[in-house]
Amino acid sequence: MWAITGKMSGRPVTSSETKADLSTGSSPRSASSIPFVPPDASSPELTAKGNEHSPHVVEILHERYGTLVEALSDNTICKSGKSVSATEAASMRFVAERTSIPIPCVISDGPSTAPRVGHTIIMTRLEGAPLVDEWPNLDEATRTVVVRQLGVCLRQLSQIRGTYIGSSDGTATREAHLHQDKRPATTLPNVAAFHDLLVQQMSVAIPRDYVNYCRRALHDDYPIVFAHADISPYNLLIHENHLSGIIDWDTAGFYPSYWEYVKMLWDGDWQSGWAGKVTEHCDAHISENLAYSAIAQYIYL
Repeated sequence: MWAITGKMSGRPVTSSETKADLSTGSSPRSASSIPFVPPDASSPELTAKGNEHSPHVVEILHERYGTLVEALSDNTICKSGKSVSATEAASMRFVAERTSIPIPCVISDGPSTAPRVGHTIIMTRLEGAPLVDEWPNLDEATRTVVVRQLGVCLRQLSQIRGTYIGSSDGTATREAHLHQDKRPATTLPNVAAFHDLLVQQMSVAIPRDYVNYCRRALHDDYPIVFAHADISPYNLLIHENHLSGIIDWDTAGFYPSYWEYVKMLWDGDWQSGWAGKVTEHCDAHISENLAYSAIAQYIYL
C-alpha cells in the first residue's frame, strides 16, 4: 500500500470536474456493459518498456512487501519490485478508458533493470493525502461526502461486466486472499470455480463437513464485474475534503459482484467509524460478508 502528496492529477480533468463526476455519478467515459474481451498480450500498449526511462529518484515514498515507490519529480512516480506486475498497469489503463475514477495515469511500464527487480510502472503523481491519515480529523459530514464519492466510483467499476474471473489483460487473478501456491495459473471460467477455489484455501485441519457447509453458503449466480479488490483508507487519497484518488490496482480484476464489498470490510476498521460509514453508503452485501467471514477465519493469510 502506498499514498503520496503531489501536484498533478492522474486524470485529464480539473479538480472541480472530478468532484462533479463523483457527486453525480456522471462519466465522460461510459462504462460498458458489453462483456470484456481481453486484448492481445503482445500489443504495444501492454509491452511498453518501463526501463526506457532512466529515472532520477527524488524521494523514496514507500517500501514494503517487495514493492518500492519512488518520487521522480513533483508530478511523476516510479513503482517497482518483485510484487509489481504488468497486470497492474493494464488494469489502470483499462479503468482510465472506461470511467471517470481519479487514478494515476500510466506513462509506461516494463521489466525492471538493475538495481530494481521484477516490473516497473512509471505513472503520474496524484494530488492528496492518504485517507487513513486524514480520517480521524474529518467531521461526519466530510466523511459522508468522501464515502459517497467512493460509492460512485465503485458503481462505475461494477458496470463493467466480464465473462471470466481474472485480470483485465486475460491473465489469472492476483487476489491476495488466495494462497500463492493455490492461485490459478489461468483465468477461471465462472463464479462457481472461484468459490470452489476459495474454500480450498481453508486449513486442512478444518472438518470437511464445515468446509462443505461454507461452500453451500456461497451462491454461484452473481454477475461478474470489475473490482479494485483492495479498497481501504490506505489506498484512498483525499484533497480539500473530497476523494482525489484511488491507488494500488495490483489485485484488480473481474470477480463476483459482491467481492469488492467483502474485501472492503474484511479486517475493516470499525472503531474509527470507517467500516460503519461504508455499510451506510456503499452496497453492504451483509449475507455475503457473513458467509465469507465464516471462511476467512480459517484461511491463513
